[in-house]
Amino acid sequence: MITKESNMQLPPSKQLSNLVKHYLYLESQTTSIKTFRLFTDGNTGMVFSFRNRLIAKINTLNATDELPDAFIYGQINTFKNLFSVDKTSLLIVVFHPHGLNQLLGIPAHELMDEIIDLRSLSGAEGSIVMDSLLDCTSIPERIQLLEAFLIRLSKNHIAKSQQIVLSSIHRIVTCGGLMTVNQLAHYTGYTSKSIERKFLEIVGIPPKRFANTIKQNIYLKELRDGPKDKLTDLAFKVGYYDHSHAFKEFKKNTGVTPLQYVGNLKALALNLLEFPTDAPGLQANKE
Repeated sequence: MITKESNMQLPPSKQLSNLVKHYLYLESQTTSIKTFRLFTDGNTGMVFSFRNRLIAKINTLNATDELPDAFIYGQINTFKNLFSVDKTSLLIVVFHPHGLNQLLGIPAHELMDEIIDLRSLSGAEGSIVMDSLLDCTSIPERIQLLEAFLIRLSKNHIAKSQQIVLSSIHRIVTCGGLMTVNQLAHYTGYTSKSIERKFLEIVGIPPKRFANTIKQNIYLKELRDGPKDKLTDLAFKVGYYDHSHAFKEFKKNTGVTPLQYVGNLKALALNLLEFPTDAPGLQANKE
């Protein structure tokens, strides 16, 4: 039975490693209301809720506030609060920046800040897959079934060439986000406008914003896992102009301060936080 409280990150199969970054499995037996915060990390995702559906608003709880039990989300413009009432069981597919476009063939910019019921995209097969996932008794069994579904989805359209974007993504990540659009144009041999257009179509956000997100990811990782440098030193280390700039960008994108991120908040993933239920001053806005 899948009942143990856990938080696991699992790799995809080799066949799907070009689309899927990893799977995140979250299981909680606590029955209190849980508050999650999701913010941008440059990737998109697909979420399956096996116990109780996630909720978009908790203060005005009604049927329209419940999210689908299986949905996709595009690039995130501003951080989002999600809530869970009672026990929680989530399986999240985290795609590479280009993965959702490759999987669905939908221009990525059309999915910006959108949460879309999986059934509206895949019809009856989405319902069948969800029912089958519910019947699984182990995590590996769920992953295997889910991957078969993702492979079928990826075969439903002819993917366009993405080499310019893939090369640019690799360059931006390799440089830690310290890469301008003009530098990308020189590196790829394409014009800045071509790169901008392709990024919006395949990734969903402009290359400049993607680069800033990669820089923020490095800042987050250093905060969470790295040596406990002074925040001023850390800001310079990852490429911010100064600590003030790093602080403002961080607070704007996550809704919390760097010290709160490494303090009482529980990081379920780099860009997914769980707020404590009993820490004054750290409660997320319920709206």
